[in-house]
Amino acid sequence: MFIEYIKRLSYSIIFVLISVFILTIFNYYNITSDRTFSFLELITLLVVILIQSFYLGKKANNKGYLEGIKFGLIIIFSFLLYTLNNSSFHIFLLLYYFMILAVSILGSIIGINVKKRKRST
Repeated sequence: MFIEYIKRLSYSIIFVLISVFILTIFNYYNITSDRTFSFLELITLLVVILIQSFYLGKKANNKGYLEGIKFGLIIIFSFLLYTLNNSSFHIFLLLYYFMILAVSILGSIIGINVKKRKRST
């Protein structure tokens, strides 16, 4: 199952990098403002995490929230390593990490419930 987490993490990184590249092009040509760019960057990350944790939840047998917690903590740990190496720690990062964890848990719960519904019908 650890391979599945690595696979979903790599998909997340690839999708986020592609979308941030596109958003950066929009920002470079002044199609979006700096505040809009930051907001879209956050929304993109959260949507990608939601989708990837949804797929993890669909593959889980039970307790989707645990799959979401595991995946969220893996993402938070990788971001935390990057943050500690490249910038200082701010209190807003705790909110950012909490949002990542909450979205990951939500995606996994939805994924396992969709799987259970398909099985019962």
